[in-house]
Amino acid sequence: MEDMFDDAFTAIARDGAGTVEAMVRLQKALESLSSLDDPSVRAASIAHAGLALARAEGKLDLPEDLALVREAAASPGQLDPSLPRQGPRRSQQRGSLEMRLP
Repeated sequence: MEDMFDDAFTAIARDGAGTVEAMVRLQKALESLSSLDDPSVRAASIAHAGLALARAEGKLDLPEDLALVREAAASPGQLDPSLPRQGPRRSQQRGSLEMRLP
């Protein structure tokens, strides 16, 4: 499972680390995957979310941009698997996936 996540998300995280929109979307995608009932998918999602956040922290210059990425990564259970899950929800406005923040 880790190989699949490496293939799918490492390049996005590396190449998009300086783009706030790419990093927020990546965090949301990983949050959605981490809500699946599969421990290996959840573990890989959490690991890649942490790596993507670290890459963004090294590339984003604006504190406001970094705050948006950190907020997207701070969903319960996303970076700390011992926390309870809340999972993604659908936006009433656009039907897109959004994260439930504490």
